[in-house]
Amino acid sequence: MLEKIILDTLNNDHYIPSDYHQIAQEIMYQHEEYDLNEIYKMLVKLENEYKVIRVKNDKIQSLERLNLAYGRLDVKRKGFGFVRTDDFDVFVKSNDLNGAINKDEVLVKINKKTKEGVEGYVYRVVNHGYDLIVGEVVVVKNKVYVKADDSSIKQLLRVTKKNINGAIEGHKVLCYITEVDKNNGYIYVAIKTIIGHINDVGIDILSVVYKHGFNPDFSKEAIKEAKRFKEEDIKIEYRVDLREKITMTIDGADAKDLDDAISLEINEEGNRVLSVSIADVSYYVSEKSELDKEAYARGTSVYLVDRVVPMIPHQLSNGICSLLPNTDRLTQTCRMEFDDEGKVINHEIFESIIKSDYRLTYDEVNQLLEDDEEMIEKYKDIRTTLNEMHKLSLDIRKLRYQRGMLEFDVVEPKIIVDSKGEPQDIIIRERGEGEKLIEDFMIIANETVASHIYWMDLPFIYRTHEDPNPDKIAEFLNFASVYKLKIKGKSDNIVPKDIQHLLEDIAKTDGSSFLDKLLLRSMSKAKYEKENIGHFGLASKCYTHFTSPIRRYPDLIVHRLLRKYLYNNLVPDKKTLMKIDDRLVKIGEKTSQKERDAIEAEREVNDMKLAQYMLKHIGEEFSGHISSVTNFGLFIELTNTVEGLVHISTMQDDHYTYNPQFHMLIGQRTNKQYRLGDKVDIIVESVDIKGGNIDFILQPVK
Repeated sequence: MLEKIILDTLNNDHYIPSDYHQIAQEIMYQHEEYDLNEIYKMLVKLENEYKVIRVKNDKIQSLERLNLAYGRLDVKRKGFGFVRTDDFDVFVKSNDLNGAINKDEVLVKINKKTKEGVEGYVYRVVNHGYDLIVGEVVVVKNKVYVKADDSSIKQLLRVTKKNINGAIEGHKVLCYITEVDKNNGYIYVAIKTIIGHINDVGIDILSVVYKHGFNPDFSKEAIKEAKRFKEEDIKIEYRVDLREKITMTIDGADAKDLDDAISLEINEEGNRVLSVSIADVSYYVSEKSELDKEAYARGTSVYLVDRVVPMIPHQLSNGICSLLPNTDRLTQTCRMEFDDEGKVINHEIFESIIKSDYRLTYDEVNQLLEDDEEMIEKYKDIRTTLNEMHKLSLDIRKLRYQRGMLEFDVVEPKIIVDSKGEPQDIIIRERGEGEKLIEDFMIIANETVASHIYWMDLPFIYRTHEDPNPDKIAEFLNFASVYKLKIKGKSDNIVPKDIQHLLEDIAKTDGSSFLDKLLLRSMSKAKYEKENIGHFGLASKCYTHFTSPIRRYPDLIVHRLLRKYLYNNLVPDKKTLMKIDDRLVKIGEKTSQKERDAIEAEREVNDMKLAQYMLKHIGEEFSGHISSVTNFGLFIELTNTVEGLVHISTMQDDHYTYNPQFHMLIGQRTNKQYRLGDKVDIIVESVDIKGGNIDFILQPVK
């Protein structure tokens, strides 16, 4: 309420820019319920959030009155960019960036609003988006520069002699901005760390790791803390002892950070009781410790082609926190009792200690459920339990599907590399019943934990997924009408069931995979938030992430809050609750961003390795489908998921124009059409490994 009062005051046409004291006096005169200290604190908060700024003589003005907006700059390869604000995007020409570079937080001055969008120029750089920039040292006319790996940073970054720090030409380095000279446009940097030489094995992937803000090395203090924990120090204390329960983990064959274990029993009432036990990382990574600082800075583990960049050191992630078989491990357990239909009718959440009896892989569970004789013999002692688990997972999945859960048919590649990082093969990842079983159990545990705290009305962090943007859905439906696809509801009032039915119809359509992808692009992105707004994709009213604290920071926070609220039975006072609230807002924003950074890093490495794989196939012919149509050409996806560009300049049999409404290129003379999903034959023309780009040409008609 106070925030609105202050902003309304500053946005009033009669407002004359004033300092903190003058604003406070005016508000207290009209609203006696607020004191000077409260108003000062709110003004500081608004200033920190860039909703107000200081002008001359420390006078305060709102961004709205100054026609400014705050956001993050997204610079495209061609040099122009967009400032992403909470409410809209502002287009900025390359010569209006005012020294700002990609990912910078900026204030943008809005100078034009049209039907096509909003235009403006960068008024001020608030914070540089890159604490550290990754690049290659180059020498031009005896002067040292860094060429940034981020292709949106077009200019070379200058390095003075005192800031070279021993780097030579060809070194991949981490550098930071020391000065931006707006008069000549130079950006000066100092080299902090030498990553390695461009020809060293693995430097290509390591550079991507650093580029997206992840550090593969932990501080000496954090490693020292991690080494302090010993197996013999594990104590039962006040925990529920589950070591006598038949317990198992089910993960990928190469997984080492095993953070979830499951067990199933039938109780006296004949109901199924599932225990999902999760590694109690919060017991080891305490708040404000060095380990915690490092985990928060990363936000998530990053899973790349040939390595994992962990959120916490291997001594914990692969050691004392990992739920290894036949080993005592500290956990937090969500135990759920189900009725015959698969509904949770009772639950409890508690601290526990387990000893996993079996370490199964997804492939083994899949084979066992398909009655593979070797697997039946190997796991004969738990075959009945696994079959019961499978039945329960099907019941849980059925209920989730009935309420509208969405399943997109997205194909993911697994790139096989040798010891030198050279790609040898591309395998399509398969999701069998083993993978789905664990997914079902983790989702129901996450929902149960989230609902428990939600009804306690205490600050918490939720995994949220907003309803899709009506305009994007309308745009998709406009295109999909060509395939006689439509939605039963209204595009401005979509519910999960509507999208679910649409996906079912898409599955019956030729080219369903590209329509799936196009619809997926219309969906909002999931994120972490303090407010519970539900999860659209899961059709869930209340959802969190509780099940992976080894690799996700929000899960670690969930565990800490559970200890505070449930195990220690602490009900914070009003002041403490407000502090927790504020902290959770920041954690939600930071971890959501780090999740996006990790996805970008994984995607960039995949693109690079896929391009490297196709280097051996230049000149060869392949078949594929048009996965995207732009005004500059066609993107073609091959059956092995490799995607390349057929540039419009190579399509010389006609002059093609772009129809954005129907995602088509149309020949003006022949009326020949290339549209999304069409099958085409191509020849691999060239490969840019560093950029992860592959160029195709259309195979001439024989």
